[in-house]
Amino acid sequence: MHVSPGVCLPCSRGYFASALNMLIWQLMNHSRLAHLRADSLERYSFGQLSGLSLKRTEEHLLLCANCRARLDEFELMLTAIRAAQQPLSMTNGNSYAFV
Repeated sequence: MHVSPGVCLPCSRGYFASALNMLIWQLMNHSRLAHLRADSLERYSFGQLSGLSLKRTEEHLLLCANCRARLDEFELMLTAIRAAQQPLSMTNGNSYAFV
């Protein structure tokens, strides 16, 4: 079955049907979609996207395992950086522990 973007199936009606058709079209044509840029993943991770940019990024992440993996790696790196920035405290005079 070929589904073009913005074209409803013959028996479909309303927004849900056209949104579903768009999702089907994106799934069928995913290999042609460009991956998200690193700065877009960074801005998404920091909650700096809104409106159409946020919607498109979230839709892409639903379809693209590669970009989801890159986002996971970025967020793991941020977690490690934040943990490394935590002050250390003495626990028994010889060793340090994260607070």
